[in-house]
Amino acid sequence: MIARKTFSAFHLALSAFFVLSLFGSPAYGQRKDKNETIQHPDGLIQDWSHRHAVYPRVGPLQNLLAVQNNPRAIHSWQAAARAAH
Repeated sequence: MIARKTFSAFHLALSAFFVLSLFGSPAYGQRKDKNETIQHPDGLIQDWSHRHAVYPRVGPLQNLLAVQNNPRAIHSWQAAARAAH
């Protein structure tokens, strides 16, 4: 004999409530105005190493050439140029 578990009306209503509440509630952190734009001052991503690594814009040519393809160095130089204006 196969025993089948049936859902009661209460369990069905409770399940439907939880599913509908997921779709009906606004997402956390969602903007209320669709036309509202968030302004980012420089648009650069920074991690912990930006505060610890220093890339000067002047110095020996060999040192500047060694880090010219390093994205952190490029971002550092761009940030320094923006701050100078």
